[in-house]
Amino acid sequence: MPRIKFTRGGTVWTANCDRAFPVGDPAKVGVVVGYSDGGQLYAYNKGPGEQFFELVFNKMDSDVEPGCRSFHETEAVGPLNTFTYTDQAGVDHTVRWMDIEYPIRQTDHNRHSGTIRLRKEI
Repeated sequence: MPRIKFTRGGTVWTANCDRAFPVGDPAKVGVVVGYSDGGQLYAYNKGPGEQFFELVFNKMDSDVEPGCRSFHETEAVGPLNTFTYTDQAGVDHTVRWMDIEYPIRQTDHNRHSGTIRLRKEI
């Protein structure tokens, strides 16, 4: 099975571990919902929905984590720049890294864990 990878220009970062379960890639419809003062439900369509990828890593090795951090800070720059996320099925997605603060933390001597939240470009 291919590894997850992030690519922007000539820079590539490849994960050395798989996503942790449960895998969740939530989708949101582009509908705003609210209630009037009288309790009447209203909804309107504000355009296309959103697709997110939540990449949970539990055992990222310390030797690849600095590359992930560097990609977040210098290539993606949080949600500023789009890049290509290649999933474990080998499918490419154009995404933005929605975390402003780097989400991966050291959890053991040589391991890092955290959840990376990506938003698919529509």
